Amino acid sequence: MERTTVGENDMGEPLSLSHFIYVPRNRDNFIRKDDDYELFYFDKSWHSLGRKTANADSLVYNVPVGSLLYLKNHTRGEKNVYSPTKTESKFGGR
Repeated sequence: MERTTVGENDMGEPLSLSHFIYVPRNRDNFIRKDDDYELFYFDKSWHSLGRKTANADSLVYNVPVGSLLYLKNHTRGEKNVYSPTKTESKFGGR
């Protein structure tokens, strides 16, 4: 399976997104076990895909294809916006 970094490669055509892998560039922006998260997607306004408590260093959500995503950490008050454009992506992981 090909892996690529969001923003570094243009795949040249629209693709279906089945996963989203997010690996932050800093040390303290990972998904943390036992923290409470909520993922939103944008379609004329922000819509929640639900709140989840992380039981590992990643979260699994089904997201609408091509959506702008917003991840909120309710435990620590952190917010991150993502624009996934590749075939496989996840939030978290090391």
